[in-house]
Amino acid sequence: MHTELSINFDEFKYSILLKNNPLSLIEKLYHESLSREEIKQLANELAKQVLTHIQESLKR
Repeated sequence: MHTELSINFDEFKYSILLKNNPLSLIEKLYHESLSREEIKQLANELAKQVLTHIQESLKR
């Protein structure tokens, strides 16, 4: 299992996606910042995926 954070820069917007969770997609125009809640959600999802990966590795 891989956990990948993808940040894409387009002409007028940027997007952030955790590849293992398509529902985590956030798209913003360049003048828009991430809200504290969006940062928290991304961090929590990324941490959850890392912990899952660690648990699966320990089972082996």
